[in-house]
Amino acid sequence: MQTACQAVQHQRGRRQYNKLRNLLKDARHDCILFANEFQQCCYLPRERGESMEKWQTRSIYNAAVWYYHHCQDRMPIVMVTEDEEAIQQYGSETEGV
Repeated sequence: MQTACQAVQHQRGRRQYNKLRNLLKDARHDCILFANEFQQCCYLPRERGESMEKWQTRSIYNAAVWYYHHCQDRMPIVMVTEDEEAIQQYGSETEGV
């Protein structure tokens, strides 16, 4: 997700961001960058008082749910995070994601 890529850029630094971008560009890995902030069904505005990290997590989760339904619920979507609060909040909210 574009939101996740931007989070890496701002939270992990330029070196990690460049590694991620190179991975996305490498045709051997068959990766894509989904511009979730520009997809009408995936975009979520940031709520008043919401931290950047919470908004990013909420946006990525929302895009994952949209993508799961876009694929007609045929394959599970795995969202990887180190945020325990996000795991508690979203871990069992949508079956398949």
